[in-house]
Parts: sequence; C-alpha cells; structure tokens
Amino acid sequence: MATKQEVDEARANALKYKDEYGMKKVMNVTDQHGVYSFYIKDLDLNWWEVQYAPNQHDDCFNADDVTPWDD
Repeated sequence: MATKQEVDEARANALKYKDEYGMKKVMNVTDQHGVYSFYIKDLDLNWWEVQYAPNQHDDCFNADDVTPWDD
C-alpha cells in the first residue's frame, strides 16, 4: 500500500466484508521493523499480508543485481 492510511482502510474493509467473502481471520495492525501491516486468513486458509513498507526494497533495487551475499 502507498500509505498507512490505506492499510487502515484495507483492514476496515476486510472486517466489513469478512463474512461475505469467508475470511477466517483478520489480524490487528502492527507497526514493527519499519513495516505497518496486518494479515488476513482466507477461505482456503492462506495467509495474506497487507503492508506499507516505505523504502524496504529501494536499497536492493538501487543496487541493481548486487545482493548482500555477492562479493
């Protein structure tokens, strides 16, 4: 998501439509390690994460194909 507010809106909608779509669980939002997110357990028992993670991947993309384990 682009903002924390969008995560909050997504969670509100998940709670609103939980029964209609058979969601098994909608977790609380957490804000840890630079990620603001919540999890949904769907009808097939798959877990989905809805998150706002600014700059989480920027360093990797900015480094092109360089990974932490490359010398």
